[in-house]
Amino acid sequence: MTHQAQYISETYRRKVVRRISALELPYSRVGAFCALGNPESFWRTLDSLGIRPADRVTFGDHHAYRPREMRRLAHQFQLAKAEAALTTEKDALNLCEGCVALMAPLPVYWLKIRIEIDREEIFLSAIQRPSLSHSALPRSTSLGTS
Repeated sequence: MTHQAQYISETYRRKVVRRISALELPYSRVGAFCALGNPESFWRTLDSLGIRPADRVTFGDHHAYRPREMRRLAHQFQLAKAEAALTTEKDALNLCEGCVALMAPLPVYWLKIRIEIDREEIFLSAIQRPSLSHSALPRSTSLGTS
């Protein structure tokens, strides 16, 4: 399975303002943040795109971003001389109301990832194959002490 970056979206009030190719990010210095079970996958994806964050921050998986954290990220990224903030599509859904204003003057972008499955036909065949029903499984027996 491979991940392919499709595009980056700039958000405003949780709505997409514009989409650009993931290879055409108009900023050379970004601050990146994510809350994933495996944040290394996001950092590797950015690296594969030639995006070297000026600063990066990791939160716990499924983190809901609060206003105070957004202000702290904006301050931290500005100290690192970032020109924009970049996160994952999943994290964009967990940003708090007013996140764009809280991050100002940094624009907020999120990266859309597409998953490609190697040997997709074999994979689909395997998951569509009927599995053993519960009644067809062997029953365990317990040995009682009598």
